[in-house]
Amino acid sequence: MRPDTCAETNKKVSAMNFYSYRLMIRQGEVNHILMYQRLFHQFAVDMYVKIETERLTYIRLNQRQLRSEEYIHLRDSINADGNVNNDAMSYVRHYGRPDLFVTFTCNPKWSEIKRELLYSQTPVDRHDITARVFKQKLKSLMNFLIKHCVYGRVRCWMYSVEWQKRGLPHAHILIWLVDKIRPNEIDSIISAEIPHETVDPKLHAVFTKHMIHGPCGLFNYNSPCMVDGKCSKRYPRDLLAETITGNDGYPLYRRRSVADNGRSVVVKVRGQNVDVDNRWIVPYSPILSKAFESHINVEYCNSVKSVKYICKYVNKGSDMAVFPVTNANDEISQYQMGRYRRKQGMPVEGHPNVFSSDALGRIYTVHPNNDECYYLRLLLVNVRGPISFKQLRTVNGQLCATYREACQLLHLLENDSHWDDTLKDSVISSSPHQIRTLFAIIISTCFPSNPKDLWVKYRDDMSEGVLHRVRRQTLNPTLQMTTEIYNETLIMIENMCLLMANKVLSCLGMTAPNRHMHDALNHELQREQQYDIEALAETVRTNVPQLNQQQKIAYNTLIEAVNSGSGGIYFLDAPGGTGKTFLISLLLARIR
Repeated sequence: MRPDTCAETNKKVSAMNFYSYRLMIRQGEVNHILMYQRLFHQFAVDMYVKIETERLTYIRLNQRQLRSEEYIHLRDSINADGNVNNDAMSYVRHYGRPDLFVTFTCNPKWSEIKRELLYSQTPVDRHDITARVFKQKLKSLMNFLIKHCVYGRVRCWMYSVEWQKRGLPHAHILIWLVDKIRPNEIDSIISAEIPHETVDPKLHAVFTKHMIHGPCGLFNYNSPCMVDGKCSKRYPRDLLAETITGNDGYPLYRRRSVADNGRSVVVKVRGQNVDVDNRWIVPYSPILSKAFESHINVEYCNSVKSVKYICKYVNKGSDMAVFPVTNANDEISQYQMGRYRRKQGMPVEGHPNVFSSDALGRIYTVHPNNDECYYLRLLLVNVRGPISFKQLRTVNGQLCATYREACQLLHLLENDSHWDDTLKDSVISSSPHQIRTLFAIIISTCFPSNPKDLWVKYRDDMSEGVLHRVRRQTLNPTLQMTTEIYNETLIMIENMCLLMANKVLSCLGMTAPNRHMHDALNHELQREQQYDIEALAETVRTNVPQLNQQQKIAYNTLIEAVNSGSGGIYFLDAPGGTGKTFLISLLLARIR
């Protein structure tokens, strides 16, 4: 058919109604039936889009008339979870733990960046070039991992990109493989040892530039990783003859000593040559480091405990300043964007108009105090393919009066076993804070028969956050659960119960926490109390005579207020460099 004839036909079809469409078929224009069907289908789609657009326009223009203040559960969910950063844990729920955690950092010395710079420019001057090159490199890396199946077929993946404070982008990537990596295969994928210079000189050159931590500590106390005189990244690591599993779920990679066929390399630190062995090596994948010539940290995910912190780190977001923007949360636009390029899925046998796909969805949480909403959510999670709320309340042909009754007939509520299943489900995909909140809700509003048994069974999962914080504060990665850590968790739970129901744990069938033990974990208080009185006395004796006249007035006034117990509010104001810090430090030394 000629183009001008097609144009005329399109005009006719767009103007004709369904009757004329049937009439044309009767008139024998059989050759054009398929074309008319496609055009008529497009006409129907256009009408649907117009109707849907009108509906959304009505919602947008009638916000004041809509009773949006009653959407309390959705509002609570948004306030609690933000913009839903639990996608990674949804993957874990369906596919188990990820296999690899990859951190890919931009290399400002990539040739693609350097050749685009103008004379005397540095990568810091051209963030646009850095961002574009990194995006292309990241795309190539993902193709390398996913399409080329470097480590095997990939089931699913996710990543987030953020910018370092020094201005370089980097990506945190999680990879789920179809065939899980076995412990005996780790060494063939991940290495924490110095490569042989003569066997692979290119890899050795890339490695020495990007995969050596520090060195810090005795070699450089000014390194950014140093906190309270120790390396916050726990370097140097221990030397090991074989890869083993650590107590906290993270693997301890093979790091052989020089005497055990390990190697060393000389690097410059602050102008001095330092002999570095495998204790300072960041875990890496030789094939990735060699291919992309950058800092690429590769870690093996060994357990769900380590996964929860990894997923939280991937989704932690970047440092930012928060300020209000009028009408920033445009739910209508978000809904419209979410409707594009959506797949129908495969029909489910025995359930008309129900389709299944590999897409993962989430339903926002409901407080158990809102009984019917809570039981409605429980039914939506467990009942497959409902087409109406009435059908959702129908069990074995019997229409139940409430959603709770339907849950009981479906055996979804069975005394404490239901709360046990609820906590068990939460442990898989929720953070320790969310598990503690759920436990506080259960014991303060749902009255389980034996809350102590639930506490004993899930206290380790509720206390992981406290244990992780104490490990970072003490720089002790091998620290295990203690009575003090459990007690700290109980205090947090009791605080939640007081806010929710104004009840302490002893009134809810639980053991009351020891509030006095709380100070045992207050390391800041301990640190502030660790000082040498004799050294401070010598400081006061030496520096008081050095005070000028105005400093002496302030010093004597404040010391007199302390000694007399009269107290008061004082404001010390002076230009920069006139000795305010000197005076305040001397006052603190005198009082101590």
